[in-house]
Order: sequence, then C-alpha cells, then structure tokens
Amino acid sequence: MSEYSIDEQLEAATSVYPLEAAKILRANLPDELNGVPSRSWFAQRFTFQYEDLLEFLKDSPDIRQRAINRSLETRAGRSAYVVPLEDDTYEVGHFDGAREDVVRHTDEAAAVTDYVLAFWGLPRRNYTPKRSRAP
Repeated sequence: MSEYSIDEQLEAATSVYPLEAAKILRANLPDELNGVPSRSWFAQRFTFQYEDLLEFLKDSPDIRQRAINRSLETRAGRSAYVVPLEDDTYEVGHFDGAREDVVRHTDEAAAVTDYVLAFWGLPRRNYTPKRSRAP
C-alpha cells in the first residue's frame, strides 16, 4: 500500500516530470540532486493499476495533450516517447539514437497510458520486452 492516494499518484505520474511529481507528492530527499527523487523511487510508490491510469486519461484530454507535448520536447539520453502519426495512430517506445521497444496504438488514451508507464519504468501492457528497433 502506498502512502499516497491513487488520485495523487495519477496526478504525479501523468506529469511525466520528476520535479513536478515530487511537488505533487510533497517528496523531498535531501541526498538526491535538488531533493528530487529518482524515477525508480516514484515507481516503487506508484501502486495504481493500468485500468486506473487509462480511465483517468480517458477523462482528461488536456492531460493527454500535455504528456504528448512533454514527450515531444524531451531529447535527453534514453527516453520514453509518444508520437502522433499521420495515420491517426500513436507510436510509443524509447529513444536512444534509434526507436526501441516500439508499440503502436489506435487510441490516444491507451498510447499516453503506455507512455506514462514507460516513462516511469513501470510494466507496460501489450509489450513484451525485446530490443526491437524501428526504422
């Protein structure tokens, strides 16, 4: 059981930004850089289920768009991403010089759910770990 409510966890997780998530959860670890916990620290405290996150995002188009925008703005090392494609689908994976761990989604809420899980290093639904590289 987490010390944080499911609503707090969902708000923090969908920020897809450790500093913002730390503020939401009122987390400050003096031994960490700027007091911000690592992604693995958050992942250990996120106890919500896939369905909780998906339903939260289905009801929150503004949060979905913010997450997509944050993904498009992030270009540092190996990083999770979600990208809208021309055929009205979404690609989610990791980028580290090439696209890896790629999954396509036809639903925006499902794509952002997958992206949030990938960002925090949580288990992804409909994805079997392998180092697949997309062109």
